[in-house]
Amino acid sequence: MELVYGEAYFDVSPSTEHNGSHFVVHTAGQRVEVLGTEFNIKAYNEDTYVSTTLVEGKVIVENGSESKNLSPGHQSTMDRDSKKIGISKVDVYDEVSWKNGLFSFKNRSLEDIMQVLARWYDVDVVFHKKATEELTFNGVFRKTLSLKEILDIIQNTNLVEYEINGKTIIMK
Repeated sequence: MELVYGEAYFDVSPSTEHNGSHFVVHTAGQRVEVLGTEFNIKAYNEDTYVSTTLVEGKVIVENGSESKNLSPGHQSTMDRDSKKIGISKVDVYDEVSWKNGLFSFKNRSLEDIMQVLARWYDVDVVFHKKATEELTFNGVFRKTLSLKEILDIIQNTNLVEYEINGKTIIMK
């Protein structure tokens, strides 16, 4: 299978249940061999990396010259340019909450949060100040909320104000 763009969650039965057949996902410069598991791959074209988060089971992440085993609760991040793979421990709930209809942000920058919201609500985001991009927030929002409702919650922290101009959100 090939994931050309976007994000996908996989729940794959063990290869032993399919005569040893392996399930393989190809993304930009990365190959993920699945051995029966649950995992998430994020491969948006505008991101400088492709990330694979293992929920349970086992996967092997390869970039053509090296391969790394992922353990549950860990995420590989492959740099699109250098193809270097790094592995770190992550909060799995935050990484896969989208599939349950939630946005979950734990200690995330406003820049990261707005990137997620921009994809979901199909808007552009402009920041007036670099310091505003770097503000960090914690929160869980249902995807059924309107963009304005989520922005109002963020604004109620008194750390940032926003303005909507057509399909552009201006963070002040």
